[in-house]
Amino acid sequence: MLNDQARNDAFERAIAKAACGRRLVLDIGTGSGLLAVMAARAGAERVVACEANTPLAQVAARIIARNGYADRITVVPKRSTQLAVGQDLPQPADLLISEILDAGLLGEDVIRSFRHACAALITADAAIIPAGATVYGVLIECPELRRVNPIKEVSGFDLGEFDIFRNPVAHAQVSLAHEPHRVLSEVFEIARFDFRHLPNEAPARPLTIPATADGTAQAVAFWFDLRLDDATTLSTAPGGDSKHWRQALTFFDRDRPVRQGETLPLTVGHTDSHFFFGWSDA
Repeated sequence: MLNDQARNDAFERAIAKAACGRRLVLDIGTGSGLLAVMAARAGAERVVACEANTPLAQVAARIIARNGYADRITVVPKRSTQLAVGQDLPQPADLLISEILDAGLLGEDVIRSFRHACAALITADAAIIPAGATVYGVLIECPELRRVNPIKEVSGFDLGEFDIFRNPVAHAQVSLAHEPHRVLSEVFEIARFDFRHLPNEAPARPLTIPATADGTAQAVAFWFDLRLDDATTLSTAPGGDSKHWRQALTFFDRDRPVRQGETLPLTVGHTDSHFFFGWSDA
C-alpha cells in the first residue's frame, strides 16, 4: 500500500488543498501515520490520528515524532467509534481524512466509521477526504476460481466439508489482468456514495444487464472510482491508477448460461460491509 505512489499522490493533492489553516484534522485508521503527517505538513494546526491496532498506533507515534510533528499530531489508540469530543478531541474536527477501504470499498468499515464521525466528531461544514466513490461492475466467466467457490472436488477428492471455512459473502481480491476470465457484459454502475451523506443498508434492487458475449455468467467483478475531492479521482479499475487495490470478485450462488444480446435480470444490494448480487428470476 505504501508503495502505491498513485494513491499517495492523489491523497496528498487533496489534503494539501484542504488542510491549510484547519483548526483540527481527524485521521481515522492512521496506520503508518502517512495521511496525518501530510495534513500537518500542509498547514493543519492540530491532527488527531486514531488507530485501533495498538502496535500500529505506537509505531505511527514514533514515525510522527521522527518527522518532527509530535507537537501537532496526537495518536489515539482507539477505534474512531470510541472517540469523544472533549475527551479524545478538543473540539469537533473541521477536516476528516481517512483511507479505510478494501478492494470491495466497504470491507474495512468505512460506512459505519464515517456515519459516526459525521454525526459525532466533525463540524457540519467539515471537508471529508475522500468525498465519495462510484462502484462499477461487469459480469464474467471465471472457471479456474469457480472450482473453489464453493469448494467441491480437488484432485479427485471430495473436499466439500472444507467449504465451511469459506466466507460466502466475502469477495476475493483479484487482478483481472492476470486472471483467466471472459467478460460477458458492458461495465455497469453498481452504487454511488457521498461520504458526507451515507445511506443505510441498501436492499436488493433489480438491474437488467445485456450480455455482450456467449458464455457462463459465474461472478461479478467490481471496482471503484474514489473521489478525493472535486478535482482528484483515483480508480481501481483494471488498468487504473492504483497499484495497491485490485478488483473485487463475488460469485453467484449458481452459474447462468448466457447468449450475446440476452438481457440478464440481476439484483444488486449492499450492507454496511459488503455488496451482494443474485439473479432476480431465481
